[in-house]
Amino acid sequence: MNPELFITRVADILAEAAADGAIYAEVRFGADRLIALPDFMGLFRQAEERVQARHPRLRAEAIGYVEVWDDAERLRAEEQKLHACLGAARDGLGGLDLLVRPFGHGTHVAEDPHLLDELARSGVTVECSLTCNVVLDRFDAGLLA
Repeated sequence: MNPELFITRVADILAEAAADGAIYAEVRFGADRLIALPDFMGLFRQAEERVQARHPRLRAEAIGYVEVWDDAERLRAEEQKLHACLGAARDGLGGLDLLVRPFGHGTHVAEDPHLLDELARSGVTVECSLTCNVVLDRFDAGLLA
């Protein structure tokens, strides 16, 4: 990927957030992006600085994500991406999001009534971004009842 194109895209995302009144923004990136751009965090900070020239209060963090599969072959493929995130963390990566497949954010749990019952009995807490999942139409508001 072209570094200047990356900076421009990230700056556009951050500028839009700042124009909407945000003073803090997190931008998630697949770890493959971290692998493709050796100076990923340096490029991200350049994009942030461009936007701060116009919106000085804005602060931004890059979050890497890695998919966690219940499949040994896919899990091994994601291991390199995890190492890329850990390397970027030394350079200032703001966090790591583990996207558990196929049940990330609990979005597919309701599709299996047996799994939903088992989950309810277990007492496990499911991280669920309500706003995101409602917007993406992946959350049944009836489950809150």
